[in-house]
Amino acid sequence: MSPADALRHAFATGLAGLLIPLAVPAGEGLPRPPGAAPPIAATAPAPTPDECRPGLAATVDVSDLAQRLAERRPLGAPRNAALAGVVDRALLCPGVAEGTPCLAAGPIVLACVRFGLPIDLRNVVVTGGLDLGGSSLQAGFVLEDAAILGPLSLNLATVTADVRLERVLVADEARLDFATFKEPLVLRDVRIAGPLTLQGSDLAKSLELTNVAVGGDLDLSVDSVASMVVAGAWVTGDVLMHGVLVQGRVAIERLAAGGKLEALELLAGGAFRLTRTSLGGGVSLTGEVQGAIFFERLVAEGDLELIDVAAGETVTLAGSRLGGQLYLAATRIGGALSVLDSELVEGADLGDAAIGGELALIGSRFGAPVAAGSATLGGAPRIAACSPADPMQVEPAAGNVE
Repeated sequence: MSPADALRHAFATGLAGLLIPLAVPAGEGLPRPPGAAPPIAATAPAPTPDECRPGLAATVDVSDLAQRLAERRPLGAPRNAALAGVVDRALLCPGVAEGTPCLAAGPIVLACVRFGLPIDLRNVVVTGGLDLGGSSLQAGFVLEDAAILGPLSLNLATVTADVRLERVLVADEARLDFATFKEPLVLRDVRIAGPLTLQGSDLAKSLELTNVAVGGDLDLSVDSVASMVVAGAWVTGDVLMHGVLVQGRVAIERLAAGGKLEALELLAGGAFRLTRTSLGGGVSLTGEVQGAIFFERLVAEGDLELIDVAAGETVTLAGSRLGGQLYLAATRIGGALSVLDSELVEGADLGDAAIGGELALIGSRFGAPVAAGSATLGGAPRIAACSPADPMQVEPAAGNVE
């Protein structure tokens, strides 16, 4: 063998010696040298102290917390524990008769805990916050005739059963953001001293807010929801719906907000209705609505803006008052655009909208002209009983009327 061949042979042998142990699992196919330690099986990395993994730690029975509660100390459980038993009034206020007010020591911190049975707090006052952030609730969560004298958090929680808050006072903010709700989420007759946020949450079914008061912004920017219904809300700040995917309809009525309403990058499989609403600001809508868009008895101090909107059916403004103007840009409307029995202090600007049906201006008052701009209309405008009689600033060119 020549020196070159010997070098190539040595290199190949050494390379094979390096590669074969990588290709064969430890303990298989290769003998261990005498005295060598047995191979160490790979184990999953231990969770970091801050990691939230509900149920990974030991199981704690609620009865084990009796001494803590008897001493009037707040209810709590170790992080990542599994809590066995029902969390209810009887647990928080042992020995307190049903007709007697139940004052549960707070704050209650049950973050990153797995609950196999319901949390059912009725006729209970928690003297601090209630923190269920990151927890896994495999049964129902009910607050009824209850008060939380601090913040309420379901941030990052996963709830596989119904969530219902009814006749509840929260003395601080309420965070239901970045959570997962498998069943309907219902808030009825709820008063929240701070903001309420559902930003980034996924709702497999419906969201229902009825007679809700919020001392800040109402952020309904969920990632997805089957349908969204607001029937009575009083909000000191803005109402926000950013990047929401709604499989069905959005219906908002009896809303009073000190600020604006923004529904940006909305994708709705049904109709969008905003009725009997009063806003200290304006309304901004962008996105796609497969059904009709309907504004009725809307009083807004600012503009009503439809920018880059694809509306599958009609757009209607009825019985409303705008302190600003109706403004359209890059908007496509499958049906008619109607302004009925309304007042627009600063008129309207149709921009470059494409309106598949007619433009109807009926019984409305315009403080400034209606500018047709380069809008494309499905037919000649229909104008009746308006003030001024003909609010159109410029008649659409012949090429703009299909």
